[in-house]
Amino acid sequence: MNEPRRPPPRMEQQDLNMGIRWTLILAAAATAAPFDAFASAFDEFGAGARASAMGGAITADVQDYTALYYNPAALPRSPNHFGTGFLLSFDNVAIRLMKRDPRFDVPDFGAAQPVGVLPTGKLLRPRRDTEDIEDTFGVMIGATHDFGIENFKLGVLAYIPLNRLSLLDTHYPDEREQFMSNQLQFDLLGGRLQHHSIILGAGYRLMNMISFGLAVNAGLNSVLEGRAYIPDALRQRNQYLTLKNDVTTSWALHAGLLFEVTDWLRFSGVFRDGSSFRIKGQTEVQVFGLEEQNQRTGEPYPVIQPVDYVIQWQPRMVALGGAFNPASDVTITADITWQQWSEFVSHFNEKPDPQFSNTLVPRVGAEWFILDWFAARLGFSYIPSPVPDQTGRTNYVDNPRTHVSLGAGFHVGEARIDLHVAWLQLLPRTVQKDPNAINPVRDELTSTVRDFNSGEPLNDPAAFETNNPGFPGYRSGGMIISSGLGITLPF
Repeated sequence: MNEPRRPPPRMEQQDLNMGIRWTLILAAAATAAPFDAFASAFDEFGAGARASAMGGAITADVQDYTALYYNPAALPRSPNHFGTGFLLSFDNVAIRLMKRDPRFDVPDFGAAQPVGVLPTGKLLRPRRDTEDIEDTFGVMIGATHDFGIENFKLGVLAYIPLNRLSLLDTHYPDEREQFMSNQLQFDLLGGRLQHHSIILGAGYRLMNMISFGLAVNAGLNSVLEGRAYIPDALRQRNQYLTLKNDVTTSWALHAGLLFEVTDWLRFSGVFRDGSSFRIKGQTEVQVFGLEEQNQRTGEPYPVIQPVDYVIQWQPRMVALGGAFNPASDVTITADITWQQWSEFVSHFNEKPDPQFSNTLVPRVGAEWFILDWFAARLGFSYIPSPVPDQTGRTNYVDNPRTHVSLGAGFHVGEARIDLHVAWLQLLPRTVQKDPNAINPVRDELTSTVRDFNSGEPLNDPAAFETNNPGFPGYRSGGMIISSGLGITLPF
């Protein structure tokens, strides 16, 4: 005897289940793309041990293949050479959540529970602190060559993290994260350090005083298309799914100028375009029995679920720099970098409210050749946070940072060996949620819930209840120590 047909669940339940399920499947497919649009390990720790030791204040004094990142106009300053280097970082950072009074928990009304509102006690994961981010361990390889053309240099630079091929880790910045990790994340710092980068470029010296250069940072975008059929909405393990992932190339432009006013004074200007890794597409979902239900309710069928992720978003940057030699064996450098954080979008292509602010990052560095073959270096930078105090609904966790670095350079024959160690301090930051914020924390129960049988109210709609993991506030801070080794050889 055939088993009687069971009607599909209500449409709202399917939206909650399948929207999460299929979106995550498609996002996982995008990780097959190995290169991200930008390796921001360079932004945090520097590209190359010499530049890192001098605080990244190097746009007017870069002397090797790392000019592709800092200022491609400086490429003609160095001889044909090959270089490689290693970068290693360890961290001790944390986000500490303030204790929440249980009276703010979302209650459980049983069968009367409003659709989509989970009781606090039924969340899969408890609200908890966040400790540490991924350590960074990567290798950098680069080379430059003039190919017999005077005053010209072509180069390539690649950064490859060695602890993984790629990391795609998305998070909601508000109460929606209660259904996922139920934690807060250093989204502007942590996952951004775990991606590859390839930069190609060239520089040309127009005259003794002026050089210019162009480079492109190779990245990828992904267009996804999925089709799914679920024979039984109550048994969603049984499913049919096809995926199409169209990976396309994206390019971010670098442009630079170098003015060598005298042998002891240089100025630079650099533009670096913004970039991101975009994952866009849709899933077409069919569910047995749902077509008839949708015909009655007027809902479209099949169900189309959009996918739109933005990973590794990086701001547009403009840097001005200078280098000064007060003596033949001493170099003093300084940079100021404008970063356009006001255009930031979240992992889900949403503008923050309130939006981020543009920032100015000052950097200074120094190099002293104590001996003909040995140089000592030091640097400092201050990185302000673009994120306003998160007193409302969103929880973008970010701290202003100071970066103090030391290093040394050794000339052994024709080879140059560089070392650095740096201390990145996340200055402590405390956030307290404010009911009068521009975009306040959402009350998840704003209407009266009534008993099905008696009709009596089960809650006070004036009470405030939320599962937002950032409520009522949090503290963040810590430090990251990085070190690196670099070797360059002429050829």
